[in-house]
Amino acid sequence: MSNEISTDIIKQDLLNDEKEQLKDNIEQRTVPSLADVQSFCAEFHVKVENAAGIRPWLQFSDTDFPEKILKQFEENEYDIPTPIQSIAWPILSQNRDLVGIASSGSGKTLAFILPLIFQIRKQTNDNSIAIILTSTRESVQNISNIAQPYFNLFGIKSFCIINGDEYEKPINENHDEKNVFICLPNRLYDILEQKLIDLHHITFIVLNETDKMIDLGFEMQIRKILDNFKSIKNDEDQHQIQMSIFSATSQKFIKSLADNYLTNYVHAIVGYLSEPHAFVYTNVQQIVDFCPTEQYKTQNLFRILDDVCAYTPLRKTIIFVRTRDKVNRLNKELEENGYKALLLHGSINQQMRNEILKEFRENANVLLLATDVASRSFDVDDLRFIINYDYPTSDAIYKHRITRIAQCSIAFTFFTNEDAKHASALIHILDDTGAMVHPIILQLGRKHGFNKWVANVGSKSNQSKT
Repeated sequence: MSNEISTDIIKQDLLNDEKEQLKDNIEQRTVPSLADVQSFCAEFHVKVENAAGIRPWLQFSDTDFPEKILKQFEENEYDIPTPIQSIAWPILSQNRDLVGIASSGSGKTLAFILPLIFQIRKQTNDNSIAIILTSTRESVQNISNIAQPYFNLFGIKSFCIINGDEYEKPINENHDEKNVFICLPNRLYDILEQKLIDLHHITFIVLNETDKMIDLGFEMQIRKILDNFKSIKNDEDQHQIQMSIFSATSQKFIKSLADNYLTNYVHAIVGYLSEPHAFVYTNVQQIVDFCPTEQYKTQNLFRILDDVCAYTPLRKTIIFVRTRDKVNRLNKELEENGYKALLLHGSINQQMRNEILKEFRENANVLLLATDVASRSFDVDDLRFIINYDYPTSDAIYKHRITRIAQCSIAFTFFTNEDAKHASALIHILDDTGAMVHPIILQLGRKHGFNKWVANVGSKSNQSKT
């Protein structure tokens, strides 16, 4: 008995420490201005309904996440939230239900994983459960891979429930702990039918890849599952279940599910839905090269700087990389090769950022080496080149980078095997705008579901040079 009491005291001390840190984080966090919010919504074509008083978290400094989350972002080389994360985090942190529509590869998984963690953590009972429903076994595993480092930070157990004979034992063995179940709809339906979990312990439900789940024939199971929770969710005497629906497309059945099962929900859309690639300027020349190694990327960069940028009268250029560490490493190589660059990343305070951007705007021949922190609320009229040294973590950010370029400019992009999950979306953009598609990138796209004819296929040697 004494051991149980001491364990409870330790748990309470840890929770008190987290509450104090949360209080400090809330006091220290920045709040984006209304002008910044309006610019963000315009740049990423964001539409949000029923979210009065809630502003997006545009930088990690806007969040109230504990320090260990921010350190995990650094380890994962994240420098800035993706648009759907900027929107979803503050909404879900206020216990609101949400419908989030954003393209594949836009960062939706982390958009719901972190609020899920904080929701389940703040429950007083030790056997709180969160449920994530998704479309395929591969998606179950992918969510688990992304989420596990964050679950580990808080001692939360997660289980991938895919096969019919694997779920009963882990559920029974861990029923007194805070758990996350990542499931296919038919497996969760079986679990509920067998009454293996107490519905009253469930505090958070996510429908991920909802459009795909419907396409795969899971609509009946999804509705029956949600029917189980509807009476509990609407019973004021019971704890409330927070629900969210995420999808790459917005269709009538998404609204039907939301209207039937969500409460006073926020509806958020990132990007165009009817013509998802149409807003990329067709007169921006896109040159995308497949780079098998980091050394190849570096050689490609200096070929562009030496052979192309150096011989144009105006060569204002941005080189985008994914992380602040990469900014510093690549800057060292630039200096060794005689290039001087301005540096911009998430660790630089706002005053310094303003000074750097002012210098960049006022000089015609200048090089900026930056993470995507430079692509937010940033307009440059005479920008000549963009070099995507690292492909961004979100396809929406790629399109956004391209639309920031002054018309009649050139966007160079280096694509690697690690970027393969973005291949299909990138091919759509290139094909829709008449740009050349590298044959290896096309092969990667085929492996990730791209099944259309492509008009222009060729390597960089076939593409026009400036």
